[in-house]
Parts: sequence; structure tokens; C-alpha cells
Amino acid sequence: AGIAADLSAMLLADPDFYGIVIDSQDHNHVVAAAAWAEAQDVIFAFNNSDGDILTSATDDVFSTLQDSAYARTVGIYSGDQLSFAGAAWMGRMLPTTPGSDTWAFKTLAGVPVDTLSATAETNIQAKDGNQYTETAGINITFEGQSFAGTFVDITRYSDWCKARIQESVFGVLASGGPKIPFTDVGGALLGAAVEQPLIQGERNGGGVPGSTQVFVPKVADIAAADRAARRFRGITFSQGLAGAVHGVPNITGTLTV
Repeated sequence: AGIAADLSAMLLADPDFYGIVIDSQDHNHVVAAAAWAEAQDVIFAFNNSDGDILTSATDDVFSTLQDSAYARTVGIYSGDQLSFAGAAWMGRMLPTTPGSDTWAFKTLAGVPVDTLSATAETNIQAKDGNQYTETAGINITFEGQSFAGTFVDITRYSDWCKARIQESVFGVLASGGPKIPFTDVGGALLGAAVEQPLIQGERNGGGVPGSTQVFVPKVADIAAADRAARRFRGITFSQGLAGAVHGVPNITGTLTV
């Protein structure tokens, strides 16, 4: 029925899966999987050996995905069609704690590295793609970016925050107590439920320590229609992202005798 239809059927059978890999390098198959992933809270990783990826061509699969700015798809060039580098990369990263990781500088077991010219590497990165090469005797992935030009570890951390906040807030609502009152006291309980996973995210390394802020509106400021419907609307939060270091350019110094 097609990649998208198959993935939708899988989602109905198991709504908790998060990572997607496919065994096809076909341009249309990859684009279809990427489009489907973008509409879901999942990540799609794939490898491709299309030679045009290494050039300034604009009709290769990396360029097509970049044109669509897909933030949930990460592609890695691999000259070996059967390397399954995308699956290996996802298998290497998903067991890590969200926020604690970067997808760059990772060694993929059983995946051969590529020897690429500087021009080829520039072209890959200009298309928001990734590569697996040897640097200073170490096999590493670089640079862990999606086709939206964002880093996939940030997407994964954002998904983690969303899921944990939903769980935390629902846990308060379903805690077994008589009720959460629609008062400022109840709002404070909900705000604390939002804050708790975000603080954990800071501890995990995803957020800047001490940067989390949660705003809970006063009940008097919530619309009467929402109060009547028992919908506590208007809680917001902010947090600075810790990010990761991927380069250290322009180190200078002086050696003297």
C-alpha cells in the first residue's frame, strides 16, 4: 500500500514506537517516510549512497529533503549500500538519555567509513546531510543535523520534554485524590507538575541549569468559558538549551623560550 500507509498501520498497532528505519534507498521511498515522520512525534534515520549527494546537484535525495526542511529526518551518506548506517546510528543513540547526547562524534559498530574529499564533505553538510569518516584515527559521525538545519538531539530532547510533561500533568490529575481544585492552589500543583520534568531535563544535560521558568495564570485571569469547561488554560514555560560543542575554531597562542 506504500510506505506511509504501512507506517500508519504500524502506528495503530503500536503507538509507542519512536524510531523509523527502512531497508530501501529509493528516492521516493525515503521522501515518503520522511514526510510521514514529520507529521508524527518520531525520528527517521536513513543512509544513502547516491553519488549526486557528494556534488552540488540539487535533485538528489538530500537536496529534496532539505527543500522540505524536515526536522525529524536525519540522513547519512554511505558509499556502501548495505551498511545500514542509518539504523546503526539510531541504534547507537536511542538508548542514551535525551538531553545528554549529541549525534556527532559517534562510532558505528560494523559500518565502514567513507574516504571523502573536502569538497564532498562540504556539499554533504551544505545539504544538511551527515557523513561517517575517519578523523585522527577515529571513526566518527558528523554532524548530527536534520534536513531543517537543526540538530536531531534537540528534536529528541523536545519530544522527551513533551512526553514527560504530559505524563506528569496527567499523573497529578489521576493521582487518586478527590480532585484538583480550579483555584490558584490547583494551578500551583499543575505548574509544579510541568516544572518537575523540565528540572530533570536540566539534570540530564538538555537544559541550562537554573534556566527553567514556568508561568501559571491566576484563576481570575482565565476566561469564564474555560473555567466553566474545567480547562486550566494558559500555563507556559521556558528553558535555555545547553546544546553541545562540535568544533573549536581559531585557537591561538604563543610559544616562547
